[in-house]
Amino acid sequence: MNQPGMWVTSPNGGVERAVWSGPGPDYWSNWAVSKSGLFFLAPRPGTPPEIKFFDFQTSRPWRIGALAKPSFFGFAVSPDERSLLYSQWDRSERNLLLVKNFR
Repeated sequence: MNQPGMWVTSPNGGVERAVWSGPGPDYWSNWAVSKSGLFFLAPRPGTPPEIKFFDFQTSRPWRIGALAKPSFFGFAVSPDERSLLYSQWDRSERNLLLVKNFR
């Protein structure tokens, strides 16, 4: 399927169906597969993203929580599905330095 989002299909083949229209260009790497489903960061306009889970048993996504600060690339789930690892932006800065008489 040449459409953005997360799609599922039967292991035996069949029609693909969209389960989430994201993640979008800023969150393309922020998802992780586990034995029971997909964990992912879902962006929200103007606020940090939510952590969501798509359950393979129920074929439904549900909200786990929300991040306190914006995230960056990278997202993982532990094998026991009890811990998530994600990046966080604490600040965004740029420095411009002028060096005189550099040789």
